Amino acid sequence: LTTPKSASLASATVKAAPATPAPGVVQPGLVKAGTQLSVQPPADRIKSLEAALEAEPYDLGAWDGRLREAIQEGKAEPVFERAVKQLPFAARIWAAYAEWSEMQDSAMALGVYSRCLQQVPNMDLWLSYLNFSKRHQTLEEVLRSYGRAIDLLGSDWRAAPVWSDYLALLKHAYNLKQKKENPDA
Repeated sequence: LTTPKSASLASATVKAAPATPAPGVVQPGLVKAGTQLSVQPPADRIKSLEAALEAEPYDLGAWDGRLREAIQEGKAEPVFERAVKQLPFAARIWAAYAEWSEMQDSAMALGVYSRCLQQVPNMDLWLSYLNFSKRHQTLEEVLRSYGRAIDLLGSDWRAAPVWSDYLALLKHAYNLKQKKENPDA
């Protein structure tokens, strides 16, 4: 028996989903209740995600869900630490950790980036770090960061944006130096 309120909740839940799942597949956070879907309480979602991680510790989908829940409950750092310990070469986990850390404290984010950049030479992770660097560091530090990225990833075919940004920064630094030396020009 559905009331108008529960019917609208169920339809709102189904409409909020970006893609329709395959028949018989229930999206994370939703449980079947008769013929309609209802939202699963956070504690139950966490419990089922933890069970999935215990059964398969390398399941990236389960880690993504667990990290999403940890961020929502405000206890993300220990879960991120578990995730990077279990998956030390998962660049997207490291990038998510660093980006979450930046929202907490830029020094914390810098610590996360310094831990992962040498062991995970991933273009997307480096791009995330370089953007962080441009937001929080001096021009000299940013140029050093770009130099490190070029040294490590410069021959990768996807490094063109890094080279382009680096050259633009060098030009900007040169122009600043010229303006400082000759303010009338």
